[in-house]
Amino acid sequence: MPHINIIGYGSEASHMNSVCNGNGFQVIHLTYDQSECDVLYDCVVGDLVKATEHLETFYKLARKHKWHTDNGDSLHEISCEHLRRLYTKLAETTPGEEDSSKAAINLLLKAYEMAKEGGHTYQEGVSCYRIGNAYEAIQESQTAIKYHRLYLEKCKHFGNDQGVGLACEALARSYESLGDLENAIAHLEQYVEVTGKDGMQSQLARACSAIGQMCNSLGDYERAVEYFSRCYKLCTQLDDKESLHSSRVQCGIARGHHFTDHFSQSISGSLVAGIQGLVAWKDIREDPSTAVTGDTDEDNS
Repeated sequence: MPHINIIGYGSEASHMNSVCNGNGFQVIHLTYDQSECDVLYDCVVGDLVKATEHLETFYKLARKHKWHTDNGDSLHEISCEHLRRLYTKLAETTPGEEDSSKAAINLLLKAYEMAKEGGHTYQEGVSCYRIGNAYEAIQESQTAIKYHRLYLEKCKHFGNDQGVGLACEALARSYESLGDLENAIAHLEQYVEVTGKDGMQSQLARACSAIGQMCNSLGDYERAVEYFSRCYKLCTQLDDKESLHSSRVQCGIARGHHFTDHFSQSISGSLVAGIQGLVAWKDIREDPSTAVTGDTDEDNS
C-alpha cells in the first residue's frame, strides 16, 4: 500500500491535506513506497500541464493496483475526481481561438469521462453543461443541445432546481441559435417556472425579457406584452434602474406592435367603420383587442 499525502487545489481541496503556495494553487504530493511507483505531483506556480501528467500516471497506477486509502476509499475514484478538476481547469485557461476552443472541448470531454468513471454522477451533469456551453460558443448548437439535455436530466434526478433553470436557459440559447424560437420559448417558460418558484427575481426578470423578445420576433405581440410587463414589474421591485429603463422601452415597443396589429385588422374590412372605432378608442384607450372593433351603434341596433 502506498504512503499518501494528496490533494487537489483551491477551495475544493479542503477534505485532504495540502499546502497553499500563495499563487492560488496548492502543492500536492503523491509519494509511494514502491520504487516503481514514485510519483511527485506538484501543482505549483500554475503548472497545470505538468501536474496533469503526474496525476495521469497516478491514475493509471491506482486503477492497475486497485489501491485504497486506510479508510477504504478507492484511489482510482479519487484520481478520477482530481483529473476531472484539472482537465476542467486546463480548459478554462485555454485561449479563445477556434483551434484552442476545440482543444478546450477535448479537455472538457476528458473531464466528463473521468466523472463517469469515478462514479461522480452529479459532476457528470456539470461537465455536460460546460461541454454544451463550449459547443455553443463555436456555433455547434445541435451538439450543444445534446449535452444540455443530459445536464437537464441529471439536475432533475438530483432535484436541483437551479441547475434545471440553467439547463433550460442554455437550451433556449441553442434553439434560438438554430432559429427554433418556439422550442426556445418553451424552455425559457420552464426556466421562468423554476426561478419563480425559488424566488430568483433577477433571473426571472432576465427570462421574461428573453421570452418577450422572442415572442416579438414571432409576431406574438400579446404574449410579448405579457412578459415584458412582468419583467418591468420585477425590475421595479429589484430597483434595477438600468434594466427598468430597458424593460420599459421593450414593453412600449411590444404594445405599439400589439396596437398596430389590431388597428390594421379594424380597418381592413370597412374603412368608415374602422375609423369610427379608432376614434372611439382614442377617447378611452382600452385594450385594442376589445376597444377597436369597427362596430358602430347603427351596426349594433
